[in-house]
Amino acid sequence: MTHDIRNPAVASAVRSAETAFALKLDAPHVLRDGRATVVRALSLNGRTRGPVIIKQFKEVHREHFIRERAGLGMLSTIPSLNGFVPQLLADDDAGLVLLIEGVEEQASYSDVILSDGPIAAQTLVDTARRLGVLHGHGGSRVLDFRAEVPEQPSPGTLLRQQMSSTLAFIARALSNDPAAARELAVGADVHSQVMMVAGRVDECDMLSTITVGDMAPSNILLGSQGPVFIDLEYCGIRNAFYDAMYWHCIYPVSADIANRMDLAYRDGLHAAGIRIAEDRFAVTMFLFMSHRLFWTLSWNMEELLQRDRDIIPGVSTRKVICAYLREYARYAETLPQVEHPALVAIAERLEERLSQLWPEAARTS
Repeated sequence: MTHDIRNPAVASAVRSAETAFALKLDAPHVLRDGRATVVRALSLNGRTRGPVIIKQFKEVHREHFIRERAGLGMLSTIPSLNGFVPQLLADDDAGLVLLIEGVEEQASYSDVILSDGPIAAQTLVDTARRLGVLHGHGGSRVLDFRAEVPEQPSPGTLLRQQMSSTLAFIARALSNDPAAARELAVGADVHSQVMMVAGRVDECDMLSTITVGDMAPSNILLGSQGPVFIDLEYCGIRNAFYDAMYWHCIYPVSADIANRMDLAYRDGLHAAGIRIAEDRFAVTMFLFMSHRLFWTLSWNMEELLQRDRDIIPGVSTRKVICAYLREYARYAETLPQVEHPALVAIAERLEERLSQLWPEAARTS
């Protein structure tokens, strides 16, 4: 976080907000500068007096502006979701600027969930429950959202588009393994079963709702009343499990905490009037875990074979990938029947091989 107003992007965001919303802003702090320049500031006048967040998008990312404007605007006006997302105070289409309620952060969400102990566990459980409530109520605004926001590629389409990259990474990772021939021989089965997953996630119409779209810890703040989902640049109408599978994926948590988060998520859905039978919940969760895993394996993975990178500050991507492969296999064992056994088999073999290549990512207990 910096105070450097000499940064041209920051100066532009502050100037655009002051002009569009007739504000006088003080003490700007840069939070992020990527698809959008995100600045925390203090509004000194008008009905928005107090802490605010200014978010100015680049023209090439106009769709992200449209998505976040719609997501925040709709979800923050649902009474049951008060405090779950920040309020959208104003927007300027010409300047691609959003004026968003400033959320007072009690502590760094990432720091809290990466620590050990009951506070971290309770924060994660609270996150899952709040997400369930958000998904349960967000379904009431699906038609409104679709009327405002361009249709996006479906999850299955995204997986099919990256299929060749996923299979190339698996083959590359196993290529120096003397036992790889047998696994690579089932490549046709892996390909066909990934294709089945791609079809199934698009056919799964249970619980279509407004999803956050990116549940990375950096997109959540720990506010005075609990976790707040602050970044809706990727929000869209999807199956709710597109978001919910994240604590089985990029959140470095134990199986016990992941299970507690599942229960809390179901409790949140129930509080919003949505009931899902336990067996259907587990099967759908695993379907979306399958989708995310084999889609993730296409994301710059060749580079990851050469060097590690942080997926979130202080958390190794290699460790997260290996942990995800282990969690995928663990969750499969809890199901009475696995619909895509070749995917589980290749995930187990891939985890074993990557743990050999990346000793720092191997299971520690």
